[in-house]
Amino acid sequence: MTDERPIGYWVKSVDRLLEEVFERALTERRIARRHWQTMNVLAAGPRTVAEIAEQLTPFLGADTISAPEVLADLRELGWIAVPDGRYALTEDGQSALESLRAEVLGLRRQATDGVSDEDYRTTVATLRRMSENLHTVG
Repeated sequence: MTDERPIGYWVKSVDRLLEEVFERALTERRIARRHWQTMNVLAAGPRTVAEIAEQLTPFLGADTISAPEVLADLRELGWIAVPDGRYALTEDGQSALESLRAEVLGLRRQATDGVSDEDYRTTVATLRRMSENLHTVG
């Protein structure tokens, strides 16, 4: 017998499990998702607090720690510095980010094990289309 639960069940299940696995990996390094996102923003080059906050706005939630708190944590870890009033990754920060990216890539590969590239692209395209459809519902 096949499992015929609705798509909402599977979307929520995958989202919850991805969040748990990702959070566990970050917690082992004493950081949270907001730190990871900030480091990825800074990987593109130095930014002001305002620029960082603007780029992270789409990811904010009610329980999100503030940009200044995240930046203070990353400075304490020695992963960022503030030359000329703009925040930038240090060598240690770049190394930490590369290590985190490798771990995240491994987690993503594990999550998609047995899923063909075509099936993955189809799934993402289908979910994107459903999201677009629901955004137009009045």
